[in-house]
Amino acid sequence: MKFPVILAALAALFCPQKGTALVVRHSPDTLNVVDASLLRHVGCFPNPHGLPSSCVYIGNGQILAAWHGFRARATDEVYLDGKIFRIDGARVRRLSNPPGRGLGVESDIVMVGLKTSPDLPRLKLAERAPFVGERVVFMGYGMRRKGQDPIYWQVGKRLIPTDREHAEMVGYSTTCSANDYKDGPVWGENHVERTGIPLRFDQNDGSVVGFYTLFHYDALPLEAQVGPGDSGGAAFVKRGNYWQLAGILHAESRGHLPQVEIPSNVAVFGTASYASDLSKYRSQILNPPPFDDPGMPAPRYLALMVLGCLIVFLPRGWLRTRRRAAA
Repeated sequence: MKFPVILAALAALFCPQKGTALVVRHSPDTLNVVDASLLRHVGCFPNPHGLPSSCVYIGNGQILAAWHGFRARATDEVYLDGKIFRIDGARVRRLSNPPGRGLGVESDIVMVGLKTSPDLPRLKLAERAPFVGERVVFMGYGMRRKGQDPIYWQVGKRLIPTDREHAEMVGYSTTCSANDYKDGPVWGENHVERTGIPLRFDQNDGSVVGFYTLFHYDALPLEAQVGPGDSGGAAFVKRGNYWQLAGILHAESRGHLPQVEIPSNVAVFGTASYASDLSKYRSQILNPPPFDDPGMPAPRYLALMVLGCLIVFLPRGWLRTRRRAAA
């Protein structure tokens, strides 16, 4: 069986295609690999006309999401823990990138308040970056693997189905519909390939400092990559006895694979999955500045307005009287 050599070209790694992903569909016999309660923290923005985008409840009535998924949402509803919650539009904050990384100020991470809080505990945020080789678990509401048997292709102008012996690329079919979110999130696992890298997206979507994994053939039993709809989902790591939220899912890239037309409903081994490193944004999440009341002017402008009103409505001659008294 032949497979292409994977060369991690810098151009491919630093210009990922946002929002495409695949994870393994969870089932009761696989939940011993991960704490099932974590699935309750992973939600989505339902989309009646297509795929949702994902989000993660971190506690204190707040979720984290990918900015590009949040701004493309169809409604202000969040599906979380089997219930619908509404976004508090006055509590939306886009996180800033750490300085010295050559990135723009605005990241592809947004923290959003909910009008009511789910009955869920606060997640523990990772204090340090994922390390190379560390096991990471992805959770999101994106594309689901269709069947358990891999598909084999030869590479021409397009992918040509073949048998295992003659395969040059291997992967799986995927599926998803607008109502699949009601079945809950899907998940899978991988190992960190590289960390501490700047990831640049479209100009309107910002950028992040993060890490990536590669979708390997015949690696972990629940080997996975991210897929369409998983943007904003969770990347968890287990350190000691505790699961920690290490990242938010953002993108995938097939740029270092053979240049061939790959259908959007397949997942191919060798694809890279990208997540932000939340240890670089931890202080902003745990200690955010207070939100300004959107219905009130900023304090300095409010003071000027009050002073202006006083002057306008003061009795005529008051200023002249005060000047004479001062003289």
